[in-house]
Amino acid sequence: RSENREDCLLRLLAAEADLAVVYDVPQIAPLALGGAFERVSLGPERLIPVAAPGLLTGSDLPYIGYPGDVFLGQVMDRALLPRIGRDRRLRRCAETALTLAAHEYARRGIGVAWLPESMARDDLSAGRLVHLGRDVPALDMEIWMIRLPGIEGTGWEDDWQRLADTLSLAPTAPL
Repeated sequence: RSENREDCLLRLLAAEADLAVVYDVPQIAPLALGGAFERVSLGPERLIPVAAPGLLTGSDLPYIGYPGDVFLGQVMDRALLPRIGRDRRLRRCAETALTLAAHEYARRGIGVAWLPESMARDDLSAGRLVHLGRDVPALDMEIWMIRLPGIEGTGWEDDWQRLADTLSLAPTAPL
C-alpha cells in the first residue's frame, strides 16, 4: 500500500502493517524514530526532475506538485523549488500525492515531475522522458525498511532477517 510517510509509521504503531518502506531526507525532513522502531537501510535514491521530450521551452516551468501535507510535498517546498533559478517562471499545473500519478502526468507531457530515479529509469532509457538535471535541481534521499521490534512467536523475526539480509546495505540496531 502506498501512503504518506507519517501514515505508514502510524500503521506500524497500530499493528496494521508489519513493516514500512519509507524515504528519508535528513537535512530537510528527518526521519525521527526515537527508540520505537528498528530500521534497515535499503540504500540511496535520487528524486530527479523529468519531463516529456520537448516540454520545456523558454523560461516557463510547468510542474506537477505534491501537496504540502505529504512528505514529498514538504521536500519540494523546502529543498527543490527554492533552488530553481529566478530566470524560470514556476507554474504548478497539477498536483498529486502519488508518485505513480506524477509519473503518468509527466509521460503525458503535462509538466515536470520529481520522481524517484528508479521509477523513471525505463522511460528515460526509452526516451519517453528526459532528465532535466542540468537546469532543475534533484535531491538525494535514503530508503529505509522499518518495523516495530519485539514481535515474536510468529516467524516474523526470521522473515524480517531474510528481508534485511536480501535487501539491506547496512542493518542497524533499534534506534
